[in-house]
This record gives sequence, structure tokens and C-alpha cells, in this order.
Amino acid sequence: MFTTRSFRRDEGGNMAATFALAILPITFAAGAALDFTRVSSERSKLQAVADRAAIAATLPPDATDEQRKAIVNSFFPPPPPPVPGAPVPVDALQRSAVAVIVNDGVNVTATSPVQASFAGILGVPSLNAQVTSQALRVATGRPVCLLALHPTARDAILFSGSTAVVAEGCAVHANSTSGSAISQQGASTAKAWSFCAVGGVSSSGGLTSTNTNAQGPKGGCFRQKDPFKDLPRPATGLCTNQTTNVTVNPNQTKTLEPGTYCNGLTLKGTVTLKAGTYVIKGGPLTITSQATVTGEGVTFYLTDSGASFDINGGGSVRLTAPTSGSYANMLVMQDASANPGATNKLNGNSTTHVKGAIYAPTQTITLTGSSGFGSTSGFMPLVASQLVFTGNSTTQADVANHPTPAPLPLSELGARLSN
Repeated sequence: MFTTRSFRRDEGGNMAATFALAILPITFAAGAALDFTRVSSERSKLQAVADRAAIAATLPPDATDEQRKAIVNSFFPPPPPPVPGAPVPVDALQRSAVAVIVNDGVNVTATSPVQASFAGILGVPSLNAQVTSQALRVATGRPVCLLALHPTARDAILFSGSTAVVAEGCAVHANSTSGSAISQQGASTAKAWSFCAVGGVSSSGGLTSTNTNAQGPKGGCFRQKDPFKDLPRPATGLCTNQTTNVTVNPNQTKTLEPGTYCNGLTLKGTVTLKAGTYVIKGGPLTITSQATVTGEGVTFYLTDSGASFDINGGGSVRLTAPTSGSYANMLVMQDASANPGATNKLNGNSTTHVKGAIYAPTQTITLTGSSGFGSTSGFMPLVASQLVFTGNSTTQADVANHPTPAPLPLSELGARLSN
């Protein structure tokens, strides 16, 4: 006969119920642990991809914000197109990333769906794994004091003849993609902290790197920015009868004032240039081999048609840039839109003293002369479309204690993770 008392003594049924109740939290815990493991595994994989994307997008120094975002997105390609009529598996859903560009780097937030196991029973088909990565640009090495900006030119930087270039404290860099973007020929020599080109380097053994950690001249480098592209240009004034077609003849001695000179400026005699900015409009700056020219604290700005310079140091030329102000240590500046493709010539000897940066972003600068040229010019960084060193001159370029209005780029670029 069944009684309440006998039910209390029936321990078998109690054990089954108790076990059923106990297994529920264990099952929940096991399912949650499986989902957690899947999310953690995906986060680990996703973090590695996000880190690589952030670094890759940070490295190119001249990339636009949109280009950097495109680089990030390339690490997260879309999934293959779905098979018509077939369900899309959760694992095939697209990983996605959002890139935020900061001044010195890129921040990446990446998300990836993870197919849920236990959570799927509760109506949650997928879980999101999300990571962040921050990369900062790191510039190291020495300033680039010889920079060719042309993107494709062969021999964008050319050392030829028996010329000797000494730039031990700074770097040589060519933005050209040519296989011989930097070319050293004949008996010429060049010594610099490093030699780097976007394309390649062609050398017969005359290039010497003073960076003991470098592997010698190399190609495959990043494109360097034009350091003076955004430098404010001098104001161009009106020309007068006294400042148009100005020529100082060999038998003349004159002192010239800063200002705007139209149709060029030709110096053949003895000339003293007062400190300041000389805007030369519609013609070249010409200093002939018989001239004696002195200018302390001067900047030449070449603009309009015919913008170029031809400086010959057969007589005596002593030109130094200002040491302070808007154009500190800038000796010659070319308007990028004026007379592109022209060739400028600096031909010197032992009496030629040229101190200051020379900037011709869309023109070629050719340096030539006798063995004494450049021996006393300790600061002459050159930024141009192309650079040619020839003859048997010695050209010295340095940057120590001579800051330019806009900093020269550094020779070695990298990126590091900041999180």
C-alpha cells in the first residue's frame, strides 16, 4: 500500500531529480566555456591581423588618409560570394575594421563574428570578437640633406666624373622608382649616413655609408615627403625701372637692396647684396665667372617664366642664407609652378662659398667645378627634382646646428604598436 511515509523512504527518485538539477549549471558552464574559447581564439587571430594592418597603414610617409584606410581595409577582404540558395555560414561573414587616422599613426578597431555554440540554443547565432590596435610612426636615422623628388627619373641622383660628395652627418634619398634612381659612375665618390631609393641603386663601389648598422646603399625605400612644399612663399612686389632688366657689368661696383627684380638679375661685376629676400621674376639669376658677389643673410626666390639660376664661381662668390626668420638657412627657393623641367647650374672653385639650403622641386640642380669647390661650404642641403654631381668638385652637405624653417625628413622610417 502506497503512503506518504513510503514515498519519503523512496530515495531512488530523489537521486534522479537531484542529478538532473545539478547537471544544468554544469551544462551551462561547459557551453559558455566553449563559446568563450571560440571568441578568445578569434580575438587572438584578429589582433594579429589588426596589428599588421595598423603598422602597414602607418608606414608610408606620403599616403593620404583615404589611402591609409584602403590599406587597412585590404587586410579585411570581403567574403566569397554566397552560393545561391545556400545559407551563409557564420564563419564566412566578413571581418570588418574601422580606421581612424591620427597625426602620427593609425588606430584600427576590428570586429569579427564567431559562430555561437551554447548561445545559439538561446537564440544568439553569433558572438562578436572585437580588438583595437594603435600604431605610431617612428622616424629615426639622420636628416635627408640630398633629396631628389622626381617619381620616375633614371639617375635622379647622379654622381659622375671625379666628383666627391661628403655628407657624413646626413642621408641621400631618391623618390624615383627607376632601377637606377641613385647612380654612381666612374671615379666619383660619395659618403653619407645612408643611401636609399624607392627604386634601385646603381654603383661601381664609390658609395660609402657611415652608418655602421646599415647594409649599404639600398632600394625599396619609402617615398620621402617634400619638406618645403608648404613653406610660405615670399610676397612678389611690383617692379620699377630700377629693378627691371638689372645687370651689373664687369666694370661696375654696386650695392643692391632686397626686393622684386623683373626679367632676371645678372651679376657680372662687383656686387654687395644687402640682407633680405630677393624675388627674381620672369628670368634667371645669373652670376658670371668674372663676378665678385657677396651676400650675407640673403634668400633668392625664383618665380614666373624663366625661373632658374646659373652661378659660376670663377671670380669670388660668397653667399650665405639668413640664420633666423621665416627663411632661416634657405638660400635659393624655386616656385614649383615656375619653369618646371629647367636645369640650374652651380659651378664653383676654391673662392666659391655657398651656405644654405637650395630648393628646386620641379627642376634639376647640376653641381660642378674644380677641386676646391665646396671645401668651405659646410651647410648646403639640396632638395630638387633631380640632382647631378659632376666634374672634380667636392660638395659638402650637412645639417648640424642649421635648422631649416621646415624640418628635413629623417632617413629611416618605421612604425611601432602603442597598445
